[in-house]
Amino acid sequence: MAIESETDRVASELALLIQPGEVVFLKGPLGVGKTRFVKGFAKSLGFEGQVKSPTFNLVLLYDSDPPILHSDLYRVQSASGLGIEDYLDDHICMIEWPERDPEFFAHCPIWSLEFEFDGDGRTLKVFSPSKMKDK
Repeated sequence: MAIESETDRVASELALLIQPGEVVFLKGPLGVGKTRFVKGFAKSLGFEGQVKSPTFNLVLLYDSDPPILHSDLYRVQSASGLGIEDYLDDHICMIEWPERDPEFFAHCPIWSLEFEFDGDGRTLKVFSPSKMKDK
């Protein structure tokens, strides 16, 4: 099975579980499939537009049901000042490179998705908010 279709399948399954007010940390090296995951996730929630990496825009909003905020902290030192806090209660917030400012999200329920290259494929480890407390 192609990496993209498998990524979309997992994204669709998680889209049934993750709720507005929850934050999804997308961790992993450049090019591993974090944005591809968001594309599959947003599509499964009814978003029909283009999903692209927010590396240069920093924050993108997707009018899905529920709505999604997609942010990339790779080029910043902090999430403060990006306006993310305005969306934490009623959006699913998907954050690439959260290790830049994990404390900004400390009061939120956090899912952690850890992507890694594995030969010609990829692996993905998923930690739900209850499992994050143990980590």
